[in-house]
Amino acid sequence: MTAPGWRALVLAGERPEGDPLAAAEGAPCKAFIPIAGRPMIAHVLGTLAEVAEIGEVAVTIAPDAPAIPPGPWQRRAAAAGPSASVAEGFAALGAPLLVVTADHPMLTAATVRAFLRAAEAHGATAIAGVATADVVARAEDAPRRTMMRFRGGAVTGCNLFALLRPDAGT
Repeated sequence: MTAPGWRALVLAGERPEGDPLAAAEGAPCKAFIPIAGRPMIAHVLGTLAEVAEIGEVAVTIAPDAPAIPPGPWQRRAAAAGPSASVAEGFAALGAPLLVVTADHPMLTAATVRAFLRAAEAHGATAIAGVATADVVARAEDAPRRTMMRFRGGAVTGCNLFALLRPDAGT
């Protein structure tokens, strides 16, 4: 895809009880924890801005959360939970839609582009990005991850999702 045909939805909502990491860091919510001098959400939005395939970007966030970093993105009120926020965002933005979380500061434009290409090539209605245990283990400073074990091996989620067709919301 050469023209911006994708839209993106960044999930930056907050749990009703708050986030312990945000509290420990003195941040108003997890998306605003500073990483390398910038809020996590700024890293994610900056990455998405580098991906030519993505046109419109929306951020779902609590109404009382701080202002999101300036840019061409729209602010949307977070729904009662992540699934509801995705459903409302998908209804408003349509397909194809990339969904990513705001607490993904190490996300790169190359990773996003590769994920979009793979999602388009697969031909599915919806795709969830995962990494295999061996890939995570080889990563420098590999984080401790929750692994889901299957017959073919273990995987962990990557907080990247693609809703490719209009019927993905059903």
